[in-house]
Amino acid sequence: MRCEAGSCQIDPAGGSQCLRNIECDDGVCENGYCIARCTDDEACKNNEYCNAGSCRPDTRPKPQCRINNDCSVAEVCSDAKCRQYCTCDDDCGDAMVCDAGACIPTQDVSPECVLSVDCPNGDCIDGQCK
Repeated sequence: MRCEAGSCQIDPAGGSQCLRNIECDDGVCENGYCIARCTDDEACKNNEYCNAGSCRPDTRPKPQCRINNDCSVAEVCSDAKCRQYCTCDDDCGDAMVCDAGACIPTQDVSPECVLSVDCPNGDCIDGQCK
């Protein structure tokens, strides 16, 4: 629903499943769609997650890996990313260091900045002043 000329009108960009919460069995009506209520992710359908009590499409970034077996043979899972396995810094490329058996960018180990106020120009992006 949307307000137009002082009265509620059906939103053409919305759905046509409902106008009021009572029309949705155990859910809520939002923009013409029945949205399931939830208390945790398990209560939602596949590709949805529980957010503030309602199931929402899960568009959050997906982890590349959860365990080492999710990566190729020469890689390990570190911070949800498959990274090259290493035993020392020489095993890694430029601007990379070996940290706990994984090659990671130097700025991840000792970032140049944490907040934008740490940088002279005010822009801290991925641990580096830009």
